[in-house]
Amino acid sequence: MDLGDGGQRKLLQVIRAHGNAVEFIPIFLILLFLFEINGGAKLWLHIAGSVFVVARVLHAIGLYKSAGVSIWRVAGTMLSITPIVLLAGLNIWTGTRYL
Repeated sequence: MDLGDGGQRKLLQVIRAHGNAVEFIPIFLILLFLFEINGGAKLWLHIAGSVFVVARVLHAIGLYKSAGVSIWRVAGTMLSITPIVLLAGLNIWTGTRYL
């Protein structure tokens, strides 16, 4: 079945890297936005944003170098999840101030 990669392994890796970014980035941006409008500390916004950008670059490098498991992909995935979980917790924390 042709899914638009023409059977080219490198192109499939790039397609997957893009697909993975589409899975992570929107939820991160929504959580970042919610934290900002909840009056969250600017320092945490910058820390979360910086860690997330570094994580996505590491993940892209890892996926570009190898289609299998690599230390770069694992590090990128773990570092991508960390600010998402952090922001979710901080949003719950800051959101409960108004209850």
